Amino acid sequence: MAVKHILVAAALISLAACGHMPTHSTNTADEAPTLDLVGAAPGTTVYVDGQMVGTVTEDISKFTAPAGTHAVRVIDAMGRVLYDGDLYFTKNITRSLPVS
Repeated sequence: MAVKHILVAAALISLAACGHMPTHSTNTADEAPTLDLVGAAPGTTVYVDGQMVGTVTEDISKFTAPAGTHAVRVIDAMGRVLYDGDLYFTKNITRSLPVS
């Protein structure tokens, strides 16, 4: 009789455990803002707040920047200034800047 009570208790405990559904959460990391230089030729250089952040290549025309308002300067391979001004960057947003 005691074994029967133990089996019933174990069955009830197992059944009660089924009441909890697994939880799922997704953490999305904040991505740095991105500046996309549309139409920029290879060799074009990008400066944010006076610091060079990168040079356009055949495969790369997007560069990360810190969130907030920053002085951006874009200079082509011949030394011509294609853009010189302030831009506001927001997390997780790609900002397109047409230059040519």
